[in-house]
Amino acid sequence: MIPSGFIENLTKVLIDRLPGVNPSYARMCAEILLAGCSFKISHYNRIGRMGLGLWGLVITRSGEWKTVPIRNYIIPILRSVESRLPSHGLVKRIAVPSRFSPEGLIEFMNLHKETRYNEETGEEEEMLCICNEGLMVRDEFTGMMRGVKTKDWMSDVSELLSEVYDMSVQPYYTKKDKLQDVPYCNVSFLMATTPYFYSLLDETFFTQGLGNRMDYILFEPPKEPRKVTPDDFFGIEDRSEVSRIIKSFADDLLKLLNSNIRFVGIDPEVAELWTDYRNDIERRKRQLSGHGLDVLKWAYMSRQAEKALRRAGVYCVSRAIYSPLMLRSDTIVVNEQDMRLAIERQEEHYRHFEQLLREWMKSPEPRSRKSTDVADLERMIAIIEDRPHKMITNQQWLKESGYGFQNKFYYLKGVLLARGDVRELTPEEIGRLNKDQLESLGKITPKTKVYVLNR
Repeated sequence: MIPSGFIENLTKVLIDRLPGVNPSYARMCAEILLAGCSFKISHYNRIGRMGLGLWGLVITRSGEWKTVPIRNYIIPILRSVESRLPSHGLVKRIAVPSRFSPEGLIEFMNLHKETRYNEETGEEEEMLCICNEGLMVRDEFTGMMRGVKTKDWMSDVSELLSEVYDMSVQPYYTKKDKLQDVPYCNVSFLMATTPYFYSLLDETFFTQGLGNRMDYILFEPPKEPRKVTPDDFFGIEDRSEVSRIIKSFADDLLKLLNSNIRFVGIDPEVAELWTDYRNDIERRKRQLSGHGLDVLKWAYMSRQAEKALRRAGVYCVSRAIYSPLMLRSDTIVVNEQDMRLAIERQEEHYRHFEQLLREWMKSPEPRSRKSTDVADLERMIAIIEDRPHKMITNQQWLKESGYGFQNKFYYLKGVLLARGDVRELTPEEIGRLNKDQLESLGKITPKTKVYVLNR
């Protein structure tokens, strides 16, 4: 069952007008577009603030209509919304660039100047811009993955994107731009790629955390393709009809952005439904072994409950767009159907994740297929236990492990973080360390990562 409102309407349009599109992928496009334009809305709970951002990756063969909905509908709708946002002297960009260096993305997310053509004056003008909220769309995601694995300047991209998902980018220092950070961001990410993606995968994509933040859709060509007629492709009214559709959905999203909605609430019964799901996830995690692919499943499942909560909020927003009463309120409330559909959808994505692991293991291309060695994990923990104050920087840990810059170090570290054996200190915690503790860590910069045992 498709969530009612905006998501249902756009999904039906994509399926109706694109005869080769996969229905589940069409729904993902609608969901993530809406999530990307819900950046003003947040959950607040005892843990803190949580945005409604969703990240999704579709994997299918070339020629299976993965690019068409993005190129012909999602990006045009997004740009139509962006072009009509009020500026008040500051240009708000919500189409976040998907090709970037780490420094470039951080600079773009902060206040920066851009030269733009002014249609009224016929001259180019320098304007202040910001782009820390919105939607990032990347067709051929393998291009980014290839860059991460082969280019030194892309080595920080995985961690940077993980921080973007978590709504705050830690301080980043370069000689050119000095110290920069993004105190707040709220970005959704829609990606598409081909099975070539499997040849670029290794365990660190999941244990580092980026791969666990994504929802996956995998599909093959249907055994019986939909029969098409000339009316599916040709019509005198098509040009104007597509423009009308784009404008109509952009109008809906502008209604949302101009509304009073800022918060998503949950009534007690729905909250109990979610906590039951979270408890079930924890129970299922403990049925997994601590070896091989089960380690990756453990790490991925740890994000499921959080993503269901985000998704339920998006489904609530989908209903609110067509409700004048809800648009006038500052708080909208997730109902039982929103939550049940969100949980069902997360379980569907988990099945696709398991399929992804199977396809990856069948892939003939060379890649890392390490199994978790308990002795190696215990040795990594022992290194920290033997350190003064039982804390260590990433560089110290890497050097003492003896793995050099091989993927195995980052894989083992990711496993320990995912299992909760080790945790990373926040910049605030590092700032509170005493003189002896700081001296044991050596040279500290804003980018230094410090780890401690969590047991």
